[in-house]
Amino acid sequence: MRRPSLEIRPDARRSGNTRRPSDPEWENREERRFTVRGAAIASTAYSREAERRLMQAIFENCGRRIAKATYGDATRNALLAAIAANESGGRRRHYRFSFENYGRLLGLVEGDASSLNGLTRRQLEKRLRDPAPETESAALLKKLAGLYGYTQIPGYYSIVWNAPLETLMEEETHFSFAAALLDQICRQFHLDPETQAAAIGRCWNSGHASRRASSALYSWRLVERMKLYRGIEESAT
Repeated sequence: MRRPSLEIRPDARRSGNTRRPSDPEWENREERRFTVRGAAIASTAYSREAERRLMQAIFENCGRRIAKATYGDATRNALLAAIAANESGGRRRHYRFSFENYGRLLGLVEGDASSLNGLTRRQLEKRLRDPAPETESAALLKKLAGLYGYTQIPGYYSIVWNAPLETLMEEETHFSFAAALLDQICRQFHLDPETQAAAIGRCWNSGHASRRASSALYSWRLVERMKLYRGIEESAT
């Protein structure tokens, strides 16, 4: 199989000049900036009431489906709801292209890896061949590299689960897939949702518990949103 063309450049390459300033106080300022990042939670960008409204909306729109997918497990309910808040702001049709996933899928096609989170090279090649001709394979590969729905599930999991790609965004099926992915992450990295929710969130967002999430406040927001969702769910019963 010929390598699909790589037409999309990573966002990082669009950034401007990244050289350090000559100011001798630069390093001290940077250190202070990272040290006080936690203060952002008290800034105007954070509103406890806005957070509560977000989690209330997710409960009202998705609570029944989340609970069905987790068989009523309160911890998993809160974790999936918080992941939905972190990843998409609770938007069902949210989509984002992942350049990193695209590179991994290309590596799988070219034999640089034998599998990717349960997806084998043979499975991927079969999906790219059937039924589209090669001219459409590159476009399909980019779709498979995308992140879909409330919790931003990678498109290539649709092959692993033998499901149509569009079902990753459907209300009735999204959280069933999300619950399956949550269980897979917990098994793969030996993580307990009861005590290691922040690590699970980093795995979900970055691919590994030891990697940084896309936002410095990702883990903090995840845990706080879980608390809010628990309270909302308990008050509704």
